[in-house]
Amino acid sequence: MSRTTRLRVLNLSILDHLTREQAVMAVDVHALHACAATIAAGAALTSTEAMAAATAQRAFGTPGMLTASASMSIPARAQLAATVTTMADTAAVEQRTRIATAVATALKGQDWTVTVVDGGSPDRYTGIEATRGTEHFVAAVGAGELIADQAGAHDCDATVDAVAESLRQIGTTVQVIQDVPHDGSGGSLYAISGGPTRAHAIQASLRARLPGRAAPRSRSTPVSAPPVVGQH
Repeated sequence: MSRTTRLRVLNLSILDHLTREQAVMAVDVHALHACAATIAAGAALTSTEAMAAATAQRAFGTPGMLTASASMSIPARAQLAATVTTMADTAAVEQRTRIATAVATALKGQDWTVTVVDGGSPDRYTGIEATRGTEHFVAAVGAGELIADQAGAHDCDATVDAVAESLRQIGTTVQVIQDVPHDGSGGSLYAISGGPTRAHAIQASLRARLPGRAAPRSRSTPVSAPPVVGQH
């Protein structure tokens, strides 16, 4: 007799040393939505999706290991997918709130006047607009993501550094994945119309594309990414 055994190994022990807030920030919201879509379709979870589900369970204190099998009934799959989606949405809102608060705190600490408009729905972006003299800062905050746009700034790098440090202080790892200088007049976030402030326009116009959900109709649709800070 012979047997081939395949094991999926997930290292979750590091989560035991995190606070609840830090554990929630570690949740990969995009992968968790993909996990829900995979479960609903009756397919096998990828290792990334399984890790995302296990991380979310630890963060929210859900006991046991989430499992999905091809033998599950359609209603059972739908119920499990809905549970995973709820965890993803909860993590998205909490991540967005913590990031937006850290950004606003950093800006106010450098004498910016700040307006924050909460995203509301989990797939929306929280809008931030800040002014300091002739300097202007606009940001869209999503789950694990920050898109920042500056116009007329005296020192863009200093503002980005201050925001990044504020994010590190809440236990996040910050990675700049795009940093595009421009002529000082403002980048893509300034092209969004609406009001009464640009923060309101961002909240009303931007939505994230999420696996398993129909692509929303919006003027601009950034895709969820790892924790990011940068300027366009």
